[in-house]
Amino acid sequence: MNVKLVLPRLRGLACLCVWACAGAAGSSLAAPPDWMEWLGTPWHDPLLTRPPQLDTGLLLPGGSAPPLCAGTLPELAQALDLQDAVDIALCQHPQLRSATASIEKSAAQVGEARAAYLPSAQLGRSETTERTHNPHMPSGMRDTERMRDSDFFTLTWRLLDFGTRDAQRRAANALLESALASRDAVVQHALAKVVATYFEAQTAAAVLQSRQEHEALAQRSLLTSRLREARGAAARSDTVQAEMALARAELDRHRAQRTQQRALAALALAMGVPDAVLPAQGLRLEPALPPVQAQWQRDLQRWLALAQNQHPSLLAARAQLRQVREQWQASRADGFPTLDFSYGLYQNGRPNQSVFAAPAEQTVSSVTLKIPLFEGFSRTYKVRGAAAQVALKEAELQETENRVLAEVREAHADAESAVLTLAASQTLQDSAQDAVQLVQQQYDRGVLDILALLGVQRSLSEAQQERIRALSDWHSARLRLLAQVGGLGRGLTPESVLLLPEP
Repeated sequence: MNVKLVLPRLRGLACLCVWACAGAAGSSLAAPPDWMEWLGTPWHDPLLTRPPQLDTGLLLPGGSAPPLCAGTLPELAQALDLQDAVDIALCQHPQLRSATASIEKSAAQVGEARAAYLPSAQLGRSETTERTHNPHMPSGMRDTERMRDSDFFTLTWRLLDFGTRDAQRRAANALLESALASRDAVVQHALAKVVATYFEAQTAAAVLQSRQEHEALAQRSLLTSRLREARGAAARSDTVQAEMALARAELDRHRAQRTQQRALAALALAMGVPDAVLPAQGLRLEPALPPVQAQWQRDLQRWLALAQNQHPSLLAARAQLRQVREQWQASRADGFPTLDFSYGLYQNGRPNQSVFAAPAEQTVSSVTLKIPLFEGFSRTYKVRGAAAQVALKEAELQETENRVLAEVREAHADAESAVLTLAASQTLQDSAQDAVQLVQQQYDRGVLDILALLGVQRSLSEAQQERIRALSDWHSARLRLLAQVGGLGRGLTPESVLLLPEP
């Protein structure tokens, strides 16, 4: 390398850097312009550390493509199905944006660890002006001024260590894996919240419909009772009982409407939808709960194995354990020798030194071996602290595993119980409907009084509530079970979450 040819060409770049720094000093708290950011980091990702998931999008279990986030919310005035609610949450939830930023930060740390294998180079220039005033000299020679400039180029490269850089690189990779798994855990939690609130809102809508049907029955009974009273076939007390039943049915309907509105508000919050963009009439959902499929995977051990293999919280905890183990190895390797190579090329002196009186060039090459001997026992305690951090992460992993498997067992038990109540609730509702028809016919013929009719109508309303509750418990339990094993995705069709996928 000819320093006479290379260094002068970079004087203009040095002047540009000085001018940029001077401009930045005038606005130190302002965001730097784009050209300043490019000047400081002209390469976006030269060491290829950015995970492809950040560019291709979030691909969930069972999905073939990530959700398309167009920057604007879909039309919320239309009926919202579960798939739409999931897609909105994936694009709008603030915790997902925070998790993405954590991934980018971890990827930058991977880049720093990889950069430790590369050399570092510096190029600089200094200009010095010397002014001398000597009153003892003749008047024309009292003041003298001399200008000198110097240029330099240095190169430093670590050639050998005993595993410090390699352990730091593996630790950074494990940290990136932990960030990716943590993002998946946030996604599963957000989806579980959306699914739960969606079914709560759908259940509230079904309850409201049931209350409206019960109110219609009460109005019909009141009309029949008034006609019978007008004909003298029934007493005034029957009409009063029918009026009381209608008032109670109206009260239940009003309460069901309030519950539905609160459930829709909770769903909007779970999806991350701002209140300003909600339609005036509120969200509208699909009219009924999904159909029930009786077949599903009952093998608890397979669910537990699936959670062990793919639950994001477990994957993140394992990656964090690998990270601290590698940091422990790096802290131990710091006490071993290192071998560095350095090269320097100087013209007219070195930085922070007086320039030569005459132009000169100086070249310095060195190979340095450093052997740590004594650091006041600081390294001993650093290694002990790293080992304690490993023990801490091992305990946290065990705690996370116990918690995840316990939640899987609990969700599986809830799903089993929900399956058993489905058939019983259907039988109860069918029997109540038959009883209402039979008693209504007998009441029309004058065989039974109004109390018997109102009693079976009330029983039918309770049976309908039990059926709705059983359907809701089943759908919530099976989806919660899928969430506990980290398998919630975009394809949340009724059939897609009933059977356990093949290992």
